[in-house]
Amino acid sequence: GCTASSIVQGVDYDRHLRHEIETISGGPATTAAHAILTALKTLGLKRISAVSPYTPEIDAAEHRFFEAAGLEVRGSACLNIKDNFGLASTTPETLYKLGIDGFDPKAEALVITCLNTRSHTVIEALEEKLGRPVVTSTQATLWHALRLAGIKDAVPGGGTLMRKH
Repeated sequence: GCTASSIVQGVDYDRHLRHEIETISGGPATTAAHAILTALKTLGLKRISAVSPYTPEIDAAEHRFFEAAGLEVRGSACLNIKDNFGLASTTPETLYKLGIDGFDPKAEALVITCLNTRSHTVIEALEEKLGRPVVTSTQATLWHALRLAGIKDAVPGGGTLMRKH
């Protein structure tokens, strides 16, 4: 339930965490970070711009995580928020501006990380403005959990990922 915890500890940690959850629960598992990677793979995208509300240190770890997973990070921006209450209080307007500011036109998609934001509320507006898919922690986690549960329905307002896949 936290994108940064996997990002900071790396791709191998994230894989191990999912394995532990699956072993204990007896069912399929995902994490926010894995859901984002799965969504990008499903969409066939490798070049991304990645934005977050995190500090520059966590933002840099995020880039390393995505690059270790085989992605190319083309653009980025972060808000330098250090506490959970600050993350949760980030407005949709701020997230929209963050997405615009951090997007590189050579990227195939925009990724907005952090499950503690309302990033899902700006997906459609950003996709319309940028002309590219937008994948967020909130949207990708819901999408992947639904798919793991066998639910394939489209979800209105969830962007290209939730509409087509």
